[in-house]
Amino acid sequence: MYIREVWLGTWLGAPVAIKTVLSHMAKNSEFLNRFMIEIKLMASLHHPNIVMFLGACIRPTSHMMLVLEYCAFGSLHDFMENTRKLSDPENTLTVHRALRFGVDVARAVNFIHQKCNLIQRDLKCRYVLVAI
Repeated sequence: MYIREVWLGTWLGAPVAIKTVLSHMAKNSEFLNRFMIEIKLMASLHHPNIVMFLGACIRPTSHMMLVLEYCAFGSLHDFMENTRKLSDPENTLTVHRALRFGVDVARAVNFIHQKCNLIQRDLKCRYVLVAI
């Protein structure tokens, strides 16, 4: 069951990702509380390896949304799949780039752990966004 959608939009002439709450979930108070926690968390995180929070709309609840930096290459999973299919030398997954991705992810997770006292237990390629 989908609980949110992610749209591509523009803000001040730049592409942004817009996470919206689906209307049937806007009536679920537990989900809305979790979405508010996500908004507050994203608003407090400022790190070069974490997607930038740009804004949020929380009223009316049927139109709640979170506006984030757009990562043109999508998830790391999608990036790796696309580099296999396309022979684009600009966007290939080299050993150097893979190591850089690993270091960047480690820095982001360390920052979240230090700042928020959270432990990320469900880290996978689909949750890592690529903005090269």
